[in-house]
Amino acid sequence: MAPNPEPVDDFFLALDPVRAWAGAVSGLPVVHDFDDAHAGDGAVVLRPLELEVAAAAGPVLRHISSAELTLGALVTTVGLPLFPAAGTTSALALAAAAEGEWRMDAAPPSLELWRALQRAPAPAFILRVPVRRLLERPTAPLVRQPVRLVPAHLRTVVGRIVATDGRPLGAAQVGLADTGGAVETDHGGRFRLPVATAEGAPLRLSVRARGASITLAVDAPPVDTGGDLGDLTVHIPESV
Repeated sequence: MAPNPEPVDDFFLALDPVRAWAGAVSGLPVVHDFDDAHAGDGAVVLRPLELEVAAAAGPVLRHISSAELTLGALVTTVGLPLFPAAGTTSALALAAAAEGEWRMDAAPPSLELWRALQRAPAPAFILRVPVRRLLERPTAPLVRQPVRLVPAHLRTVVGRIVATDGRPLGAAQVGLADTGGAVETDHGGRFRLPVATAEGAPLRLSVRARGASITLAVDAPPVDTGGDLGDLTVHIPESV
């Protein structure tokens, strides 16, 4: 079952079985508005009224789910005398009650609806028909390797940011390039930065000083050491 290509297709796909059902039960042509029928010929009117949002239907096939609306349609006849019209509408209502996919309103159409349609009240009922749109979900790639858990250690590393001439850079922003968050160096260029890294994994530090942004790749010190990165030299362009 492939997802429907165009949204308007969902509407017609929902109405097609209803139209075929109404024609088979009544033996009459089926139209979608009162003005579509020729006077005196007799026809079933399947008049769309409203769309209601329904809850998503959830997974219906692997990797496919569906969104759903409910179409309310007025079912009545046109061009028939009163008693044949009532008989045809009654037959349609009984047949609709036996359908599992559709719901039929227990109350008849209101006088307000007939006034809005500019029609005199007639034997009729409102049928509720689901309108579904199939949504294809991307397939997750197969995991062909077992999941390997790498322990990460939360600790604090320290270091000093210096310029190429050895001068410490105070008020520089230092953080992890991949995760964001930064600390500021003191007047001596020193900083303390909390990190969570796996044993032996390198650190990518983002340093912002005097308007320049630099990324440094440094080896993380062993977990059992004090976490001192030493002096980290940053080249500041002359124009900055």
